[in-house]
Amino acid sequence: MQLDTAVKNLTNHGFAVRVFKTQQEAVSAISQELSGRTIGFGGSITLQELGLFETLSRTNTVFWHWKQTPAEACEKAASAQVYMTSANAISETGEIINIEGTGNRVAA
Repeated sequence: MQLDTAVKNLTNHGFAVRVFKTQQEAVSAISQELSGRTIGFGGSITLQELGLFETLSRTNTVFWHWKQTPAEACEKAASAQVYMTSANAISETGEIINIEGTGNRVAA
């Protein structure tokens, strides 16, 4: 996949796209942009590996059913100001693919 082509096509589909060279750059940018918000997390190994729950919890109220009581966390996550998840795939043509089991990630 050509990253430049994917970025161009995602932008043409109305997405704001930023590309980071390192994990730390991404975490830092996300943390700065989302400071002071309520944030919900969907199931995502990517978010877990980035350590975003711990980082964002320092300056935000964060709800994640992997870290808190599932029933309460899912409900609060769905109504948060920001909902974070990861895609199953992103195509070079600018399409985002999500395969969902319970609907929380695509509904929020």
